[in-house]
Amino acid sequence: MNIEKYFAYLEELATQHVEIGHALGTPKFFRVNINELDNAFKGRVGWPLLAAMDPLVNTEAQIESNMRLSIRGSVLILDRLNDKGDFAARLALEQKCFAIARDIILKMLNDRKSYALANKSFVLPGIDLNSFDIELVPDTYTGFAGCLLNFKWNHPLGQFDASRFANVEKYEL
Repeated sequence: MNIEKYFAYLEELATQHVEIGHALGTPKFFRVNINELDNAFKGRVGWPLLAAMDPLVNTEAQIESNMRLSIRGSVLILDRLNDKGDFAARLALEQKCFAIARDIILKMLNDRKSYALANKSFVLPGIDLNSFDIELVPDTYTGFAGCLLNFKWNHPLGQFDASRFANVEKYEL
C-alpha cells in the first residue's frame, strides 16, 4: 500500500469532480481524522468539499500463506449548512453530497477498468466491489451536511524480509 498515492488519488478525484473543483486558491480537499474536522475548516475553504480520513488497516487470511492487508478508506463529502434547523436545506445538501459520493464510486470503478486496459497500476488494485457504504453525516456536526463514503480494498501482505531485523532468520511457513 502506498499511502502517498492513496491521498494523491483522492485529491485528484476532488480536483476533477465539477461540483467540488478543488484548487489551490479555494481548497476543497483535506486529509483529516474525525477529531480535526472543525480545525480543518476554520480557514478559507470552498464548499462542497472532500475530507479524506486516515485509512484503517488490518489483516485477513484464510490460511497463513495467504495473508492480505484489508484497507478501509473513508471520505467525507460535506457542504456548509447555514441554518442547522432548516430541514429542507439539510435534505437538499445531503442529496447533493450523496450524488457526489455516487459519482466517486463510479469514477473509482471506471479508473479500475481504464487502468487495466492501459496496463497501468491502479492505486486501489484490489478494490472490493461489495464494500462501498454511504452514510449520512449525523446532525451533531453543526454547520455541515453531507455523507461519509466508506470503501475497502485488499493488498497482499507480502513476504517476511529478515534483513529488516537484526539477528533474525527466516523460517518457511
